[in-house]
Amino acid sequence: MAARLTEHGYNESNVPHPRASALIFWPPNGDQDTTAEQIVDTALSYRPVGL
Repeated sequence: MAARLTEHGYNESNVPHPRASALIFWPPNGDQDTTAEQIVDTALSYRPVGL
């Protein structure tokens, strides 16, 4: 299976968040003081809505 690369070349195949790299440029809640650890925690804790 080929790795999914974003438009910036990041591999997001092992992260459940569908737009993990967007969290770097547009942090959750618009908080510009978000640390790298908080971004990783947000990306890894994402759970899709079950239908």
